[in-house]
Amino acid sequence: MKYDRGTISYKVTITETLQKVVIVDADSYDDAEQIASNNWRAGDYILDSSNFTGVEFSAGEADQAAA
Repeated sequence: MKYDRGTISYKVTITETLQKVVIVDADSYDDAEQIASNNWRAGDYILDSSNFTGVEFSAGEADQAAA
């Protein structure tokens, strides 16, 4: 990409969202979320590109010290 001397540097954050539905047996919504969280942390649920649901871009001024 070509830059002109008059351009400004921007820091752009790219956030991808992955989503997967899993079924767990639990006594309550809170318990179900905790079980799913524990299972995910244990590596029982692997989300990959097939679970992609969206992307967001957010631009802000670049930190001059990092540029």
